[in-house]
Amino acid sequence: MQLRGDDGVHRLTAFESGFYEGELSASGQIDATDPVIAWALSPTINNVQVAPLIEALSEEQSSPLRGRINLSGDLTSLGNTREALISNLNGKLNAHLNDGAILNTNISQQMCELVAQLEGEGTLREWHTDTRFERFDATFQINNGVVASEDLLITLPGIDVQGEGELNLTSLNFDTLVNARLVDTADAACEVNPRLEQLPLPMRCEGHLSDERTEWCRFDRETFQTAVVDLLRNEASNRVNEELEERLGDTLDQLDERLGEGAGQELRDGLRNLFN
Repeated sequence: MQLRGDDGVHRLTAFESGFYEGELSASGQIDATDPVIAWALSPTINNVQVAPLIEALSEEQSSPLRGRINLSGDLTSLGNTREALISNLNGKLNAHLNDGAILNTNISQQMCELVAQLEGEGTLREWHTDTRFERFDATFQINNGVVASEDLLITLPGIDVQGEGELNLTSLNFDTLVNARLVDTADAACEVNPRLEQLPLPMRCEGHLSDERTEWCRFDRETFQTAVVDLLRNEASNRVNEELEERLGDTLDQLDERLGEGAGQELRDGLRNLFN
């Protein structure tokens, strides 16, 4: 570690550390020229074990995740106490988690059982207790102690999960909405009707970090019903368009010959707009 400072402004010019089986480096600055200290920090975390880190930060609460995290960004804050620093925290972080899993809940199992119910079937597969994922990426914007992301991306075998959410670092309350889509891959979690692959299966996770983990997430039926209605409406619109093409195809081709190329296409587009 290297520190340099004068006249109440102190700079962290170099910092490198072994950190939870990974590496932590950072640069930053403390401006103590005013009664309230101004902080700036640019951390970089490489290949750090996330479970013991979360448990240390949450004061011995068991971690809901495991894996190795890579993170970088820039943070600022104002305050002379831990509470003030958290509530005044601002900045941006980019995060990627390798070899990760959500512990003691299996999202693949929940989704496959839901799909089986929708299709009037059952599932006899044995499931692992955790949700192992292939990829986790997110960009976090921090505004006055509230961490928010609009580009959460988690990839499971046969399932893609995208979403958005926020965590209040002061209250430790969180609210996240994610849409999971079943995709047809060689390692798919379960067989799916092709029509269901078009539907997002929405999950809402909300509560307090100290709440029972199994109660964090629930299936968002209202959002799912809206998606089903939209799918049926689009299918109905497509059927109408196909029938129009069959019935008017020759007529529209003749219209092109009489009025010039493109006239038939303009009429096709106009008719489609009536049914969309």
